[in-house]
Amino acid sequence: AAAAEKGILFGLSSLATTSVEDIGKIFPKSLPKVFQLYLWKDKGLNRALLQQAREYGYDAVALTADFTWFGKRERDIRNGFSVPPNYSFAQIYGAVKRPAWTWDLLCNDVYTYANIDKDVPAESMAAFINKQLCPDFNWQDAEWLANEW
Repeated sequence: AAAAEKGILFGLSSLATTSVEDIGKIFPKSLPKVFQLYLWKDKGLNRALLQQAREYGYDAVALTADFTWFGKRERDIRNGFSVPPNYSFAQIYGAVKRPAWTWDLLCNDVYTYANIDKDVPAESMAAFINKQLCPDFNWQDAEWLANEW
């Protein structure tokens, strides 16, 4: 909504909790949209995602090729963030200090990957990525992607 209000580019990730279709339906066709693709082992899944992006008016695809290397996210280290979650005393205390956020988390459905598999909870991201991520990405894969788009 904010991108549409400002008239700027909207980018949607493969791992978004909102689907390519939903954004395609609500985001104005006159404004640019880009779909950010993680290249998965399952070429059929890649092909289906690209087809959906074209069908719902995305103007470009952005390939994320560095996803096989996990960066050193110092903020996540400081906060004890991990996938799957490993709940620490500090995290539990933080949740108690933010009752509205905690209530929202407890009362709503778990987040899922709307573009991948609606049955995979976001908490299972590490297992899903380890199963599907294409670690041997190469220039032939980039060429395949360009031809598919």
